[in-house]
Formats: sequence, structure tokens, C-alpha cells
Amino acid sequence: LGESGLYKIAVLIDDLRAEESKKRLAAVQSLPQIAEALGADRTRGELLPFLLDIADDEDEVLLALSEQLGNFLPFIGGTPYAAHLFPPLERLAGLEEPAVRERAIESFRKIIDKVGVKPVEKELLALVKRLMEGEVFTMKIASLGIIPLLYGSGSSSAQAEILPLYFKAAKDEIPQVRRIAAKNLKDLIYACKNVEEFLPLFQSLCLDEQDSVRLMSVESCIALSKKIPQNKVGNYILPFIKSVAEDKSWRMRYMLAEKIVELCKGIESSIVCKDISNYFAKFLQDSESEVRAASAGRFAEFCKLLDLNTIVEKLIPPMKKLSNDPFPFVRKSLAENILLVCPLIGGTHTSQHLIPTFLTLLKDENSEVVLPLFKTIGYMNKVIGLDSLAQSIVPAISNLANDKKNWRTRLTMFQYFPFLAQQTEENFFNDKFLELFLQGLGDSVFAIREIAVENLMKVAE
Repeated sequence: LGESGLYKIAVLIDDLRAEESKKRLAAVQSLPQIAEALGADRTRGELLPFLLDIADDEDEVLLALSEQLGNFLPFIGGTPYAAHLFPPLERLAGLEEPAVRERAIESFRKIIDKVGVKPVEKELLALVKRLMEGEVFTMKIASLGIIPLLYGSGSSSAQAEILPLYFKAAKDEIPQVRRIAAKNLKDLIYACKNVEEFLPLFQSLCLDEQDSVRLMSVESCIALSKKIPQNKVGNYILPFIKSVAEDKSWRMRYMLAEKIVELCKGIESSIVCKDISNYFAKFLQDSESEVRAASAGRFAEFCKLLDLNTIVEKLIPPMKKLSNDPFPFVRKSLAENILLVCPLIGGTHTSQHLIPTFLTLLKDENSEVVLPLFKTIGYMNKVIGLDSLAQSIVPAISNLANDKKNWRTRLTMFQYFPFLAQQTEENFFNDKFLELFLQGLGDSVFAIREIAVENLMKVAE
């Protein structure tokens, strides 16, 4: 560096203690340039201790500092000196602000991904123990975030030391600590060799009095379902699903409805058909609209896990009722999924069960409900054929496009013709819908003529 370059570095170093937070933030963001100018030895010996002293700033500055330290390995001499980054990150990971804490733990993860656990196992183990014994609960939370990093690739002796610490923290009197223990349990389960040693802890967290803790157990249950022997599913997974499906907290039911497909991928199909499908059917009829929407949004994917009889007998009856749900976002979720089920149940059941529901949704006043139907109508076309499709939907679409009472209904219909053209064969569209579409060019309402002109090229393509 020339004299001017050294002067700029000196200014940046001074700015790390400037009164203005913007200057401190800019200086932190320039730490790579400062470290490069100082060299690895001085960065380790002078800059890192200095950063440790200033790790008490505004959140924006500390967020930037946490992120920078995760990329600092090249500036301190590489892998042999990785542990030098731990003291400032330890301080940051134990702070009260969750965003700073999580960013610091993410930087720990980045460093360990690069150097591995073995070179820093001793230091990590000591760090975990210090944080667990910290004066404030946020330090325990930080330790719970670091333990999975150490457990996954650590030695058997290190694993034996940290698990009791984790189990103890999972029973802490502070709910926030138990919540993070529940959240990170899945990482330990995926990394473990003996999943059964985690089953008592899993059961304990599932029964926690705080729904924010129980909520985190859903992800752990997914991890368990992929590792637990199938003969143990009935003892651990099914009771958990039953307890969540009947939980008074709608957030619990919502989370399970969101994750149920992923959960069931690790479970034998016979169990899914016989038992879990009953709970999914209840979600479709839940008292909370968010739960109904979540289950409707997973309807097609969940049906792929079932046999034909289960779909038709257990799930289609409650699904049909959602076409008249009072909440548009529930009906939209249904509209996005209903026709995807056609190939799973065949032409007869599609005609009998799905087409009536499809026609109800097609008349929905909310355009966000109707649009997904046209985007997925090809699935129904492949199953029942063009002739049956014509008999079912052509009259309905014609009525909508010719609605004299409400010009907005006509406008909405003309917006969908390009999607209809994409999903049907050219001859079929020309025969059944082209004349109807061209009527829009002469409609008495300007907005309809305008949209018809805009969509003319799309339909032609």
C-alpha cells in the first residue's frame, strides 16, 4: 500500500470507534481491506481483540460484524488459526438480539464447514460449556445452536459430553431455551447413529405446555420418521400426529398440515392410508381457515401417497365442501390442487366427484380462484377426454362469457382464454371457444374489448 492507502486504512480503523453509527457500519463492512493491509499476524493479534472490545454496538453494526467474521478465515492465516475467530463470535452469539445471534451461529457454521470439526473440537467444546453456564439465557440458546455443529462430526467423547448439556437445556425453565432445543433437535436426530436415545426428549418436548415449543417438534418428527424403524412408528409417530391433530392451538394443526406430506414420506403407505388420512380429512374440515387452506394446498401431493379407495371415500367428501368455503384463499388453494388429482382417480371418479366441484369453483367471483383452474385444466382433459370435457365445461364457460348482468364476469372470463387455448388442442379450441372469444372484440364494454385485443395474439400463438 502507498501512503494514501495506509491513510485510508487508518481512517477506517478510527471509524470503528466513531460516534456516528453509519461510519462504524461502513468500517465494519471494510474489515477485509483492513485485515489485508494489516496482515494475518497483526489481524490475529490486534484486530480480532479490538473487535472483541467493540462487540457491543447497534444491531445493524453487529449484524454486519457477525457476517464478516464468517468470511474472515483467509485473513487470519487459514485453518490452523480458525479458533481465533471464536471469541468475538462467542460474544455476538450470546447477545439478546435474535438476528445477531443467528448470524453469528451461521458464521460458526461457515467456518466449521471449511475447516471441519476435528481441528477446533477442543475449542468448540469449551465454548459450548461456557455458553451453557452463562449468566443470561441467550447464551444457552447460542450453545444450543452450536451443539449440532459439534455433534454431527465430533468425536464420540465430545458427543458424550455435549448430549447431557443439550438434554438439560431442553428442560430449562425458560420457554425460549426449550423452543430452540426443540427447533435444533432435528439436526441431532439426522446426525445420530442411535435415534432411540432421543425418543424420550422428543416425547417430552411434544408435551411441553408452550405451543411455541411444541410447534418446533413437527420438524423433529419428520426427522424421526426417516430414521426410526417402521415397527416403532405406531409407538412414537402416530401418537404425535394424533396429539397435534387434536391440539387446541391452531398453529400446531396448521404446521402439521403444511408438513404432513414430507412427514408421511418416511412412513409405510399402509399406515398413511389407514391412520394418517383420517387426520388429514379432519384438517380439511378444521375450524380455522388457515388450516383448511394448508391442507387444501397439500391435497394433490398427499393423495399421491394413498390408494384409490382412501382418496374417494375419506378425502373427496370433505374436499368438496371447500368449494363453498367463505374464505377466498381457501378456495384458491383448492382450485390449485383439485384437477391435479384427476390422473390419480381416473375418468369415472373425476366425472362423478371432481367436475361438479370444478364447475362450482369456475363460477367463483374471485379471479384468483378461477385462474388456477384454467392453468391445470389439461390434467382433466387427459383423463376424461375432449368430448366429456366439452359436455362439462363448454356450457359453463359460455354462460360466463355471455353474462349480461355483470360485465366484470365477462371481463374475467376473457382474461382466461389464453390459458384455455394452451391447455386444449387447437381444433377443440377453434371449434368450441374461438367464436366466443372473438365476440369480445365487439363487446359494449371498452375494458372487455381492450383485453380481447391484448389476448388475441396470445390465443393465436
